[in-house]
Amino acid sequence: YDLSKSDAAMHLAEKARLAEDIRLLSVARTRAVHNCDVGMYTLAEVRSRKPGITRAAVGYVVCAPYLMPSAELWHARVDDVCTCVAY
Repeated sequence: YDLSKSDAAMHLAEKARLAEDIRLLSVARTRAVHNCDVGMYTLAEVRSRKPGITRAAVGYVVCAPYLMPSAELWHARVDDVCTCVAY
């Protein structure tokens, strides 16, 4: 473990945290017996107006290839995903 607060160490720790969160999301989805509901909401990142949902596993999976500089773009992306899933 690198306990320093260098940018490289912080980036590596964030990457490892996100990988573990995605693994746990995958386990939760595949272990559901009857139903698996996923709820999503977004909060602004600290000192920013950018949505923080992309830091969470479900937000990263849904929005990873897209830049989300505003909540409006995030809502549009979630609407697109929900429309595709519903049909």
